[in-house]
Amino acid sequence: MVYGGGNVGLMGIVANAVLDAGGEVVGVIPQQLADWEVAHRGLTELQVVGSMHERKMRMFDLSDGFVALPGGFGTLDEMFEMLTLRASSASATSPAPSSTSRTSTHRWSA
Repeated sequence: MVYGGGNVGLMGIVANAVLDAGGEVVGVIPQQLADWEVAHRGLTELQVVGSMHERKMRMFDLSDGFVALPGGFGTLDEMFEMLTLRASSASATSPAPSSTSRTSTHRWSA
């Protein structure tokens, strides 16, 4: 599992459950949050980055899919950023539909 690297809230609980079940958990947390002592220090791997933007880019690069659990504005921000990144990377690698095509074969995945 890849997540924001915190030791509090719902995602901290999920991270602990994954670790307890023998899974691997990678956290990606900005230095400022790590300095505020909210970083989960018991993860398989904890990556400390310089900014929230860098955090989202790194999580996007590490992940195969995305799930949003109940949260606040930060959760919405990250969810929409992932959707936007996925859409822009998919359109950059997908061929343009032909002008004679009436349907698109483009498929979205999470």
